[in-house]
Amino acid sequence: MDLVAGAVGSVIGKLGELLQAEYKLQKGLPEQIQSLKHELESAQTALSKVGEVPPEQLDPQVRLWASEVREASYDMEDILDTCLVSIVDVDAPAENKNGLLKRLLKNIADLFNKSKARHTIAVAIDDMKKRLQEVADRRDRFSVAVALPAPATKPDPRLADMHKEAAQLIGMDNARAELIAMLLPDLKRKEKKRKAMLLSASHGNADSDVSGSSSSRKMKIVSVVGVGGLGKTTLAKAVYDELQSQYNFRAFVPIGRTPDLAQVLSNILYLLDKNEYTAIHNVKDQSLLIGELRKFLQNKRYFIVIDDVWDITTWNIIKSALVNNDTGSRVITTTRNRDVANREEVYELRTLSPDHSEKLFKTRLFGVNGEYPANHPAVASKKILKKCGGIPLAIITMASLLVGKSREDWFDVCNAPGFYRGKGNQQVDDTEWILSLSYYDLPSYLRTCLLYLSVYPEDYEIEKDSLIWKWIAEGFVEKKRGTSLFQQGEEYFNQLINRSMISSVTNDESEMLGMIFGCRVHDMVLDLIRDLSNKENFVTISSNDDEETSPHQNRVRRLAHQNRIMKQTQQEDHMEIAQVRSLVAYRCNIESWVLHPSFKLVRLLDLEGCIVPWEKSWQGLKHLGNLLHLRYLGLRNTRAIRELPEEIGKLKFLQILDLEGSGIKTLPSSICQLTQLVCLRGDHKNTCAPDGLFLRKLTSLEELCICIDKLDEQFMKDIGNLSEIRVLCIKSSLKEIVQSNLVKSLGNLHKLHKLDMNQGRHVSVLNRIGKGSDLSPNLLDPNLSDLTHCLIRLKHSIMARLHSMVDLIGNVEAATREWDRVVLPRHLRHLGLDFIPFRQLPSWISPSHLSILCYLSLRVDHMDESSLRNLGGLRELRYLELCTAQRSMACTATVANITAVDGFFKKLRYWFLYGWMVQLVLNKDSTGVSFSIWNGIGAIAFSSKTKDEYNRSIAPPPVMPNLQELWFDIPVKALYKDGNGSCGDLGLECLPSLRSVQIAVDCEGASADNTEKAEAELRNAAQLHPNKPTIILGRQNEHKMMYDNKESNDGDNVSATPSCSIC
Repeated sequence: MDLVAGAVGSVIGKLGELLQAEYKLQKGLPEQIQSLKHELESAQTALSKVGEVPPEQLDPQVRLWASEVREASYDMEDILDTCLVSIVDVDAPAENKNGLLKRLLKNIADLFNKSKARHTIAVAIDDMKKRLQEVADRRDRFSVAVALPAPATKPDPRLADMHKEAAQLIGMDNARAELIAMLLPDLKRKEKKRKAMLLSASHGNADSDVSGSSSSRKMKIVSVVGVGGLGKTTLAKAVYDELQSQYNFRAFVPIGRTPDLAQVLSNILYLLDKNEYTAIHNVKDQSLLIGELRKFLQNKRYFIVIDDVWDITTWNIIKSALVNNDTGSRVITTTRNRDVANREEVYELRTLSPDHSEKLFKTRLFGVNGEYPANHPAVASKKILKKCGGIPLAIITMASLLVGKSREDWFDVCNAPGFYRGKGNQQVDDTEWILSLSYYDLPSYLRTCLLYLSVYPEDYEIEKDSLIWKWIAEGFVEKKRGTSLFQQGEEYFNQLINRSMISSVTNDESEMLGMIFGCRVHDMVLDLIRDLSNKENFVTISSNDDEETSPHQNRVRRLAHQNRIMKQTQQEDHMEIAQVRSLVAYRCNIESWVLHPSFKLVRLLDLEGCIVPWEKSWQGLKHLGNLLHLRYLGLRNTRAIRELPEEIGKLKFLQILDLEGSGIKTLPSSICQLTQLVCLRGDHKNTCAPDGLFLRKLTSLEELCICIDKLDEQFMKDIGNLSEIRVLCIKSSLKEIVQSNLVKSLGNLHKLHKLDMNQGRHVSVLNRIGKGSDLSPNLLDPNLSDLTHCLIRLKHSIMARLHSMVDLIGNVEAATREWDRVVLPRHLRHLGLDFIPFRQLPSWISPSHLSILCYLSLRVDHMDESSLRNLGGLRELRYLELCTAQRSMACTATVANITAVDGFFKKLRYWFLYGWMVQLVLNKDSTGVSFSIWNGIGAIAFSSKTKDEYNRSIAPPPVMPNLQELWFDIPVKALYKDGNGSCGDLGLECLPSLRSVQIAVDCEGASADNTEKAEAELRNAAQLHPNKPTIILGRQNEHKMMYDNKESNDGDNVSATPSCSIC
């Protein structure tokens, strides 16, 4: 959907659907529909041209016409959707009723209703044509023929910053040094050798040329990338000023968003040699200019800065004119677009530190070395700087607003919503203009998606997946052949990040997997898009108790409540709410709010993070069944909402149901009627599917996250019908699982990216991190303040459950043989099969089959060298969780002579081994490392060398170079039974990035002395590691430890509450 065009494109598509529908339309109606469709297509073309021009450059009459067409398109879509809803209802298959008379009466009623619905469509089409004609007639009646003035050329306010003295550039020293180091990598090496060169007569060449090595003689291009206002131009100019004296031919050329490339090429030539190219600006042929520039640069050593590149095509043309002549030439580009930057070596400019931000702020307010006066409102300035987020342009803009202002004015600025705009301030106008360049450079579809972010409050972390699903529900995402709507929406999201309009955000889980959790919008950008949304009647925001209205005759299309107490009729009474298409509320108190019956055209309803009373049943959604147009229903993080009304089954168009973090325990049985559902996200441990044939009709699902009480044979077969599924997460009991049906069904899921199926109570460590409140009460100890201690206990609880699960499976060998036949898609990224007790690692878990797998969680009882090599060869694996619940025979797996170039677990960051001990042993020649895991049964399989026996002067080759956290077990009795075992030789120093080691010390059958010895050796091993990683020790089966050479009484093999220590 285009912002300017409104719903025109959507209406065109739906008119096309009417023409292709199977039911018969009234005579003459198809021709009218076709005529209206052609009329709207012409309007859409005109509106797309209007959308490319900033509003201030448009003729006011054109702007008014575009606004009226857009509003008319919304009304037309509402009319059309209402008709389509009625047709869906009457065309739906009738329920099987007993009795001939009842069936006959039902058929007669259906025929009448169909005829009535088709007459309604005819009337609606006629109304739509009249509405569009009125807009056209009004424009024609009052059109005035005037010559359009050429748009005024605004001087670029950034030009002034290009010529500041170096001393005025605050916070740029580190960035300048880093960028120079990238341009001249030999500079530091030459500096180190300078003294030696002076002492040697044979090395008397003191030439300032820094391109001594063959690599540095190659032309090098570095691209500086960052959001608008970050200081890219300022940095590039500072580096240019510092290095230009080393080059005889140099040029600094700004180009801008819509450059005249002939002019750009002419400027480069002129600046390189003003005497030679005095008249070059008369040449307008790009090919001639490129040829001339290449000829001039053929044997020259040059330094060129191309500032403010906006698109790849422009950069490719300019780059084609540059010559790599092995003379040590250097080129800098600056851009806001990461797609442009990624074609070269990239320097990503960071925001200013808090100290530098404050220094710049004070300098702009009080001059160089200026300080706050005695009565300065420190709290206000701190809030203002937080709004600025370290962006120099924002800091300068805020400072310009506050010069000479009173204490009260400071608090007005810091408490203002969004980025405070001020009145009549040139710096504010300049900032808005700079940001608007980025906005108008976006394709129309991205502008609409960006403007939608204005519904969120300031500093809100927006979850990526839910945002994309909202874009889809709103109709902003256009499907392309070969990709799903979600994948296309994900591409939109990535483009906004690459264009520096939003910043990426990670959480614990996404950081582990090297993925993006969501995004945040800087206050400057948020202020811009809120202003544009308001002008275009795109979003109406209500963030306090003051009643806000739309500037367009109170006709609200999207209503967003933020951080407020919502009441039943506070706004609804004076707003024309019948036209509201989206209703969202973020962090609001909705205790007294009830969904208004007039919200009949709402397509999106989202109540994220809203407060609902626990003590009574909340009735806010009692009219949910009236929202027949609803596409999206979101109740994320609303723990007190515990049920959905049965009337949800009436919502035939519902596509997305997001209940993550809600308190809904069981879905109503009518959920099975929502045949257009593409996403059903239940809470990860609460929301259960209804009994019966739940999936039989929901064959359009692309994402399903749900709990199932009983995984029966029919459910397993129904999974195989989900041919569009990308994400499948099932929590369930194992008692009635039929694995052969599951294996067959998985073979049909060719689009699967994420598969996570586990025991209802077994939640992986990854899902627990950062969610301490979700841990079961019996796992928590008030004396343990650190969450990782709780995770140690969680691990012991999981192990106990896994042991008990073995009896439920029955014939493990027969069950796991089914999995040898499974065929999973090669693009699978996430695989969790915790409730399948594999005897050994399946052969299809290998680099050749799952080349981009980044998450793996399995139960495997036996490992060998081949299995360990297969796991280590998974190039994208970042998270690995291996459990063993049935240790019946000795097992050791070793991979010998691993070197740094082998790529063994190259990207692994987190490894959790339950029931396994690990050891890394440095080879005698110190060129490689052997890695082993042992399950603690049978003879000790590990080397017993101590660290002191190795050559400390030789650094061990790094293996698993990115591993940050490691969990494993220590079977004390088995390790020390012959007196030669040791925990001091685990080889942890071979893991260069290690930050945390968490170890379960199994005390069963071990002496207290050996247990304490093991713990002391483990602490010492952590201290010897260069990183001094945190080590957390938790005792398991402590009640079975031997005291005074007597073994304690045997009891049930249940983990006792372990004692924990942290170093």
